[in-house]
Amino acid sequence: MMTYFLLFCLLLSHTEAKSIPHPSPHHFPLDLWPKDSLLPRPCPPLPPDHFWLVHTWPKGFCSNSSVHCPQRNLQDELTIHGWWPVDRKDSTLNNYRRVGPINYLFTGEAGEELYTEMKNNWPNLTSPIEYRYGHIAFWEKEWARHGICSCFEPRLYFGTALALKRNINISQALRANGIKPGIEYLRRRFVTALRRKIPRLSFAMRCGDKNGTKILIEIRVCTNETDAISCSRRLNDNCGSCYIKLVSEIEPF
Repeated sequence: MMTYFLLFCLLLSHTEAKSIPHPSPHHFPLDLWPKDSLLPRPCPPLPPDHFWLVHTWPKGFCSNSSVHCPQRNLQDELTIHGWWPVDRKDSTLNNYRRVGPINYLFTGEAGEELYTEMKNNWPNLTSPIEYRYGHIAFWEKEWARHGICSCFEPRLYFGTALALKRNINISQALRANGIKPGIEYLRRRFVTALRRKIPRLSFAMRCGDKNGTKILIEIRVCTNETDAISCSRRLNDNCGSCYIKLVSEIEPF
């Protein structure tokens, strides 16, 4: 009798296990994530309210003494650090569970084109420029932490971020208003340059401090899926209200 009972329990548990859908990390949109899954959701169930497109000034980033940048010829151009989905309270939507690899995106002719565009516009500054795995590992980390919460599949997520960078083109806006590397400018000069291009642009600047000199590291821009937008709340900014320097070479701080 006990044998039949154990067999019945085993069969029941097997049937229940098969009835629980196991989500794929590429299952979108998030509101379709199986509600009865035993695995945690990768992100909150609501879609993003907006995004932060985080631009990095490479020489400013690499001036941070805690960062090792092996690349010698860093661009005088803002690159992408990440495109982060954000909720209505301006908190980033983060995922803390493991997801599958994305190296399949960079195979074949189309994959090589995407890889080249990503390496030029979204490089891993802490990896040698020719080290393919270092760049892909960085993009995979950004996808796993932020991208999966965007309600996009991976290729569309990266492609949309690249298109936003091209369309907003902060580097061109700074150059058009005479902001050049190696010189300190009043904060309002940066504000004027960016708002002249996009009048209602919401953005924040992040700086490092070198003996009182504010060295620009990042410019974070509020976006939707197609363009820069005005956010409802003030973004976190630490560059102060006076002078900010766009370094022309690495200046350790």
